[in-house]
Amino acid sequence: MKRKYLLTAILIALSGMIYSQSFPQVLTMPKISPKAEVMQRIGLTDIKIEYHRPGVKGRLIWGGLVPYGIVWRVGANENTTISFTDDVKLNGNFLPAGIYGLHMIPDRDEWLVIFSKVNTAWGSFFYDEKDDALRIKVQPIETEFIERLCFRFEDLTDNSAHICMHWEKIKVPFTVEIDVNKTVIQSFRKELVSILGFYWYSFYEAANYCYHNDINLEEALEWTEQSIKREKNFYNLTLKAQLIQKLSQTENADDIMQEALDIATENELNQFGQQLLSEDDIDKAIEIFKLNVQRNPHSWLGYYNLGEAYLTKGDKQTAQQFLEKALEKAPMNEKDKIRSTLQSTKQ
Repeated sequence: MKRKYLLTAILIALSGMIYSQSFPQVLTMPKISPKAEVMQRIGLTDIKIEYHRPGVKGRLIWGGLVPYGIVWRVGANENTTISFTDDVKLNGNFLPAGIYGLHMIPDRDEWLVIFSKVNTAWGSFFYDEKDDALRIKVQPIETEFIERLCFRFEDLTDNSAHICMHWEKIKVPFTVEIDVNKTVIQSFRKELVSILGFYWYSFYEAANYCYHNDINLEEALEWTEQSIKREKNFYNLTLKAQLIQKLSQTENADDIMQEALDIATENELNQFGQQLLSEDDIDKAIEIFKLNVQRNPHSWLGYYNLGEAYLTKGDKQTAQQFLEKALEKAPMNEKDKIRSTLQSTKQ
């Protein structure tokens, strides 16, 4: 009887082994090192890092679980990857747009960060230096303890950020820089031959961006002409005049500006005057607001804007005259704002 039970136990054990070896795991199970991703847009460029987050779990990490001087997968499981939708500079080194396998070689004082053209491998087990797209040297920084490895974007600016790998008490940062204006112009060129190219405001927006950032002005003027062909209006005529002035071209910018003013609405004149004020062109703003008052003598807003412009110039007496006219004509819900501005003329 005992031999029968023993034989049964052995058969059950063997059947379990055969089952485990014959059938793959098909159910979704939690991973010891959970998957994560982090993404940051700089300008129009998307940067994404996909990785797995191992925990410290009381272990010696640097020089222990992660040996010094050996290529490390920067996480767990399959490749940690980093992708850039446009060309970038990493610590000043050029790297084309693409998806890269991210590896590191840690050491006590200096780390190597490696961007591999192979991004589908399992960890760093199949890493080959011949596939390197870029290597950069970085300095590790001692910092506060963190249990699970993570990546963060820090010190974000309009065209750069620090990408930081942080685990245990070590942070490894490197800088990514984007030529934002270049990527924006490239994007404009693609979009302007899409369905957006049928609309005047698409070309206007592209040219206006160039004007205000003082870049690509010759092409911006061409885009303005395309905008005018689709629909001539105050905005694109004004922009054309401004671009001609900035480019110092022989074409008469004053005539084009006058054409724009001739067709301008009250709201457009107010907006243009406010733009000039924001650019500290106070005298020109006053001219525009005066024109608006002449054309729209019953509008309180024209008088108010003119008064504010004189106040900005420091002419409180003239400002008071126009603000008082604005107060007479304004609806009840605007009078408190005008009274508050009037107080400034008496200080």
